[in-house]
Amino acid sequence: MVREMINGTFRQTNLPNESEEYLSKREELRRAEIELRNQRERVAELRRQLPQGPAVEDYGSSTFKYDFGSEDKDGNQDSTISVFTQDSNGTIRHSYTGHPWLAQDIKERGIDELTPIWNIMDLTRQGRGDFYAKLEYPKAA
Repeated sequence: MVREMINGTFRQTNLPNESEEYLSKREELRRAEIELRNQRERVAELRRQLPQGPAVEDYGSSTFKYDFGSEDKDGNQDSTISVFTQDSNGTIRHSYTGHPWLAQDIKERGIDELTPIWNIMDLTRQGRGDFYAKLEYPKAA
């Protein structure tokens, strides 16, 4: 049964007691997962097609976090993920930086695809709830 199409549903288990409603919703989810995978592949291809990034300067100063957008002028920090490459002559180049803020109205989850733990939590029925990573957590009492 597993990996077979049965009544229009691609079976993923051999469980005998899955309801028709469950199987229908699971099939809808499977198709959405395929769409999401295809979209991730498209985004990955766009990243690979980025032109060569700028050379990264020697950061003996403290402007690195500011320059890459993980700190504002007042020193307030936010999360980012930056990718660098080294070309054949040894030059370090900035390739990509991702932020939680993808737009003015998207202030969270912008780097989730790059942080697998969120994807694992999102597999559960409970999901991640309203939990989001912070730069600091309260100390245990």
